[in-house]
Amino acid sequence: MLFVSLIIPVLFIMILSWNGIIATATTVGSTFKIFTIDSTPYGSSYLEWIAKWWTWWAGIPIDKHPVKDYHDPERCSAMQNGPVWFLPDIIPGEGKVNYKCNIPLGKAVLLPITTTFCDSGTAGPMTDTEIVECADNILTPLNNMKVTIDGKKVDLEGSLVKTDFFNFTIPENPIDIWGKINPGTYKALATGYFVFLHDLSLGEHNIEMRVVDLLKGNEGPPPKFDPMREASFKIVIQ
Repeated sequence: MLFVSLIIPVLFIMILSWNGIIATATTVGSTFKIFTIDSTPYGSSYLEWIAKWWTWWAGIPIDKHPVKDYHDPERCSAMQNGPVWFLPDIIPGEGKVNYKCNIPLGKAVLLPITTTFCDSGTAGPMTDTEIVECADNILTPLNNMKVTIDGKKVDLEGSLVKTDFFNFTIPENPIDIWGKINPGTYKALATGYFVFLHDLSLGEHNIEMRVVDLLKGNEGPPPKFDPMREASFKIVIQ
């Protein structure tokens, strides 16, 4: 993977390209890089990390799940292990979410912008074909998604991903936003847009996100958009 950088007295500047050059622009003392979707961070493919994110999200018990209380900074560390730290998605109807999280130095950070998955159990038995069709659900235009990191806009073009099939486990006291779910292990497939950060410098980083989703079945005319999801993530690398 190729890294390009230019250092000037006031700014640390790098150029972002989804075609292989990893980049960033931030003020001095605040730097980061972005994994591309064709990369293999820490020995796993980008798609495998998306599956790992969903496995993490679905496996957190309700009393520890960050989406049940975005304002509780302790929930940020729930079930976090390994080289990548996962940030939660933002549920529609929450208003603007302000999320704070302390993350150890050296961890990469995986943030979902918009994502969906389907599986063989939580919505009832499904064939593999039905799971694929169900998960292929995101029609959100790029101009309906805006992400900035430390004031710099992230280009999401070409970053829609679809995983292979993976297994995930629902715990005994699962998150309840889907309604009643029976604990167990199920087969799933996911799609979505993510931002995968690494080499974050010490100190505070601010991620601003705004998304207005368009999902399959709501194309119209006229299209029926989901409510805006908006969040400010303040992450402190320490």
